[in-house]
Amino acid sequence: MSIHSVNQVAIKRLTGAIGWFVCLGLVIISSPQAAQNATVERFWQEAQRAELFHTPMWHKLVYYQPQGFGRGYSSDINSAGFFLSPQGEHDPAAELQALIAGVLAPVDGFQPEQHAQCRFPARFTWLQQQLDFSTVTLPTPACEDYAAWRVNEQIDSVSLIWANGYLGNPSSFYGHVLLKLNYASSDPDSILGTTVNFGVDLPNNETPAVFVWRGLVGKYNAVFAYSRFHQNSLLYGEMQQRDLWEYRLNFPQDKVDFIVAHTWELLGQEFVYYFASENCAYRTAQVLDLVLDEPLGNQIKPWTLPHDIFNNLMDQRLNGEPVVQAVRYIPAGQSRFTELYEALSKEQQRAVAQHIAAPVRNKPMITRPTDAEHIDVLDTLLEYYGFYYALHGTPEELSEVRRPLVQQRLAFAPSPPRQFLRDQQPPHAGQFPSLLQAAVFGNDVIGTGVTGRFRLSYFDHLAPAQGRLPFMHMAMFDLSVAATENDIWLKRFDLVHIEALNLSRTGQPGDGGLAWKVRLGAEQADLSCNDCLQGFAEGGLGKGLAMGSDSAVYSMFEGRINNGDKGPVSGTARLGAIVGVQSWWKLHLDAGYRYHVAADVDAEPMLAGRLRLGTGRRWDVVLSAEEHQAREMKVAFSAHW
Repeated sequence: MSIHSVNQVAIKRLTGAIGWFVCLGLVIISSPQAAQNATVERFWQEAQRAELFHTPMWHKLVYYQPQGFGRGYSSDINSAGFFLSPQGEHDPAAELQALIAGVLAPVDGFQPEQHAQCRFPARFTWLQQQLDFSTVTLPTPACEDYAAWRVNEQIDSVSLIWANGYLGNPSSFYGHVLLKLNYASSDPDSILGTTVNFGVDLPNNETPAVFVWRGLVGKYNAVFAYSRFHQNSLLYGEMQQRDLWEYRLNFPQDKVDFIVAHTWELLGQEFVYYFASENCAYRTAQVLDLVLDEPLGNQIKPWTLPHDIFNNLMDQRLNGEPVVQAVRYIPAGQSRFTELYEALSKEQQRAVAQHIAAPVRNKPMITRPTDAEHIDVLDTLLEYYGFYYALHGTPEELSEVRRPLVQQRLAFAPSPPRQFLRDQQPPHAGQFPSLLQAAVFGNDVIGTGVTGRFRLSYFDHLAPAQGRLPFMHMAMFDLSVAATENDIWLKRFDLVHIEALNLSRTGQPGDGGLAWKVRLGAEQADLSCNDCLQGFAEGGLGKGLAMGSDSAVYSMFEGRINNGDKGPVSGTARLGAIVGVQSWWKLHLDAGYRYHVAADVDAEPMLAGRLRLGTGRRWDVVLSAEEHQAREMKVAFSAHW
């Protein structure tokens, strides 16, 4: 054999050996990936057999909603970061497959906190309950950010927080709902606990009318955000003067952990916001529904109001025990001041009033006071200035007026914590917020007939005082239809009707203010016709005076524009009284005189009286008599739901 032939053979052998070693290296390198793929495929096949992507819990965790007419599913969440699969927003199966692959993926190669176990701990917990991972060694990413969110597993309970309605923010007209994660500590109130809040970041100077309209048609996005509870308490209770109620929930630790895990997944994720349905109450209830046996939201009506959640919460049970463990009242600064002031003697109240009239020059003077009397006056003044300057002043002004009072207060021993008990009726004790009403009437012009009424929300001056802002009418989408033997017509439609008497309970500056009214809708021009429908916008200013805890008198002047035959502009002077002596009845009297501007129409006197009978949260009976170009009497049965 020639040297050339030997060299060719050697080269072939060497080439073959190199090729063999390359193939062996590729097999060695690819074997872990192949094994990983095989493991993922095995668990995915198991999930397919169990149809886990069709289970209600999976749909709750990813917020899937059926689209109807065979169009599949779509998640309520718009943020791409909430999904592991590019098709995850619309494909429950693809998202589940991506989750299985993600939780089994090696930790190497991931940015910190980007591993699926760190991003979606609630989904991972649920998946471990559905599939048996005991045959494999799961990756163990550090998940330091999630560990910080859990406060190193120190969260031991969950609370639902109610904040009273607030007219300074249209998204909070009907109250606000927050979730509170409580730490295991010596502080029973967990003021450093974490609150999770679903809300809209409103543009600057957004008017209430624009917000309501855009909110009704879904023109805003909203997200879950978080803060410390003491920050929310300061914002709602001191800066906005809103009473809070805390409902501590009786959940076992595993359910607490699951809620904590899911709230972590939700932070910063965008939802479309709807004012009357998919709002703070609806979304917060969805979080709690993950661990409840029965849905917390109302399953009958297609809208959700904050009161609905708390009404339903009290009926919930878990493992045979009530879900609500305790209810705690957290009064706002103005509520604390009012209760302290009303408990003072006449002489103490005079001392408080004198100091408020000239706080820099005067000391609160009482004739030969006891230490307890002096302490009560000082504590009342400190509460007053706290709420007054939060609404009407600056921190510097507050510091100047409080400093001498604090110095005087330090001369006395500390008082035990006060129990503020003035408002003992929590939100769930009030009437349900939606209304269906049937009535029979007699009209001296039109004749006898029946009316039907629907009100989406919320309450009027006759409603019991529990769980609502006092002396206020706040209604949206209030529709009344009337019928006689020969005719049917729209009697009245209020798109929005807000009337606040804004009473002062103490007579001190900043406590109370002007009464006011805003109303927008359509109604018959008066009681004598059923074919004189006119659209209108109405506003008013006046003054109310408290006459006890549940009674008041008021006066108001209103301006109105409308498109009826009586001219486009009118003004009305009104006097009224609200009388609530017994819990089972409440009376509203109203007398007005309407003058039509630039129209050849006589001025019109208007009289109305309505009496509510009953104490039920779900029903009452209303007797009414009205006069406005005709006389009408009515008996109505109301169902609240």
